[in-house]
Amino acid sequence: MKNIDKQIDIFSRKLLRDTFLKKISKESIRNELCASILEGYTQRKKYKLTQNEFSKLKEVSIATVKRIENGTCYDAKLISKYSNTIIK
Repeated sequence: MKNIDKQIDIFSRKLLRDTFLKKISKESIRNELCASILEGYTQRKKYKLTQNEFSKLKEVSIATVKRIENGTCYDAKLISKYSNTIIK
């Protein structure tokens, strides 16, 4: 398994923990947000970007990227911005 694939696999397991986005009790909403976060994280790793580089590209603060990837950001608009902008 490639190093990037291994990092993505480890991160996806982190998303499944009860401590990730723990304030969201509705499972369907939590699953949707986790899927979006995984999409953004995968994109960041695929293009070998640091959190700082990714934050500039996505036009969100570095603190926001860190909160999203730690499961402590609950702002759906920011999570969407983190995951949906296409890198060219």
